[in-house]
Amino acid sequence: MTNKSWVFAAAFATSLSMAGAASAQNSNFEGFYVGGQAGWSIVEADGSITGVGTFDDDGDGLGGGGFIGYGGTNGILYGSIEAELGWDGADWSGTVLGTPAEVETRLTGGVSFRVGAVVADNLLLYGRIGWVRTNAEATHISISTQDENFDGLRGGAGVEGKFGNVGIRGQYTYTDYDDPDIPGWVIDAEQHLFRVGVAYYF
Repeated sequence: MTNKSWVFAAAFATSLSMAGAASAQNSNFEGFYVGGQAGWSIVEADGSITGVGTFDDDGDGLGGGGFIGYGGTNGILYGSIEAELGWDGADWSGTVLGTPAEVETRLTGGVSFRVGAVVADNLLLYGRIGWVRTNAEATHISISTQDENFDGLRGGAGVEGKFGNVGIRGQYTYTDYDDPDIPGWVIDAEQHLFRVGVAYYF
């Protein structure tokens, strides 16, 4: 098992144990929830195009989507499992040895686990760890347009406030993507994602 798999498995077990051991005390953050989110994506990429040259630059853009999850508490401790699906609008365009090239991220989705503490009845602080897959399109005049998926380990932290059945969150995540298998391209990508979201708790 890879190091990333061990981290993912540990986060999964921790979140399940916290959610499963929810205390009799009613917490504002327990139960199922759905929501939407939007934010700014910054992708740092470096790599090369076979027979052309290398590149090293950042791309950014606005993206958003939806999520669904389930959470529980054990005392002040909190754990949840969450799935998300959305659109990542980061786009890089530049030149490689004087010829135009572009990499654009598009559909993205994944599963993650939030582990944290309910520091007040209506305030949650949490860390996040999970797996994400993001589709990207790479274009260069020397080769045909290539479409491939990037898999990555995502971690970060956030804060969420609860107002009745509505939760409002803000969070930052960092994603380390594995190198994809795109013919003619070698790409090493990392992502910084700043998002805000609104959740409805049932």
